[in-house]
Amino acid sequence: SDDDRQRKMLTEIRNAVIDGEELHQALYRNDIFPQTVVALLVVGYEAGHLEEMCAKAGDICEEDVRVALDAATAMVEPLLM
Repeated sequence: SDDDRQRKMLTEIRNAVIDGEELHQALYRNDIFPQTVVALLVVGYEAGHLEEMCAKAGDICEEDVRVALDAATAMVEPLLM
């Protein structure tokens, strides 16, 4: 299932970081996060502002979900009428 796949990828990322690999390198190898998010994390890490970029990435993901939900609602709404 997707949950098992995501859990496995997150475990792989965690283990890679524990073994000394850079976070962004481990993230690039897996497709669990959008490349935009990974790119923001790389920039934040290299600039020493990882916390701020994590917050920005969270905002972007939140906006993407909102847009997707609005689109789905717009498609379903006529059926409910």
